[in-house]
Parts: sequence; structure tokens; C-alpha cells
Amino acid sequence: MIDYERDTINTMRAGQDRHAALATFGTRWAMREAHGHLSDTQRRAVEQILSSRDQVTALEGVAGGVRLPPSRRSEKPLSERTTSSRV
Repeated sequence: MIDYERDTINTMRAGQDRHAALATFGTRWAMREAHGHLSDTQRRAVEQILSSRDQVTALEGVAGGVRLPPSRRSEKPLSERTTSSRV
């Protein structure tokens, strides 16, 4: 397992700043405008991924931190909001 981690680190280091960004500035700006529902943190994550010139990009943080509009928020815990069907 440690060998896999070493290989990943070596691949990451070898690919730093060696590739074109995934999207141009204009495309990134258009995506930002089209997806105004994203939080600032989510927008920064998208910008980081699309502008990176690295072969490997890692992000750290809470997954799915989406802010819902007030009409879609629930005060109930998730366990009380989900339903399951039994057969």
C-alpha cells in the first residue's frame, strides 16, 4: 500500500504545472455566472480545479455543502426526512 502512495506522490510531483488548465478564463467566468447557486467555497473549488495546471488535484473539505433556498430547507434531521420502502 505504501508503494501505491509513493507512486501517487511521484506522479503528482512529476505533473505539477505541466499541463494546460482544463478551462480558459472566459469559460470559467461563464460557468461562474451560470451557476450562481453555488456557495463561495464551492465556486472556489470549481475555480481551483478548472484553472489548475497540475495533473493531480486534491481538494479537502466537507462534501455536498450546498445551501438550499429557504423554501427547500428542513428543520428535521436527515434520518426523519428520508423514507425507505420495505418489500
